[in-house]
Amino acid sequence: MDLARMGTRVLVKNFQACFDFYTKKLGLEVYFGARQGPFAAFRAPDDDEPCFSIFLNKNMSLYKGYKPFDGSGHPDQAVYVIPTDNLDRDYKALKSKGVEFMGTPQHVDDWFMTCVYFRDPDGNLFELCEDDPE
Repeated sequence: MDLARMGTRVLVKNFQACFDFYTKKLGLEVYFGARQGPFAAFRAPDDDEPCFSIFLNKNMSLYKGYKPFDGSGHPDQAVYVIPTDNLDRDYKALKSKGVEFMGTPQHVDDWFMTCVYFRDPDGNLFELCEDDPE
């Protein structure tokens, strides 16, 4: 796992409005994605790396087994993303330490990656993900 590259993905309902807010009002630059969504990553001007991303909340249903957090009455609004170059290895290591996952790793073609989700004791959503090779 590459914990040094852990990032945040904000789950949004109105993708275009949020995209415009981050680009036009905050002045962030698009690192990847486009206004039509459902995903975009942003970077600060003159920075080479993305600082965070947004994702259309309703598209979380593409991950079989995802259920919105029901402990607070609020839907998930953020995902803490942990990239890895070996999802199976890290999945097994975390599972052996008692991490409870939302199913097993699965490839989501529309996302170009394999991922698996888990929650911390407070219900915060984490994604362990491996991008498709280019």
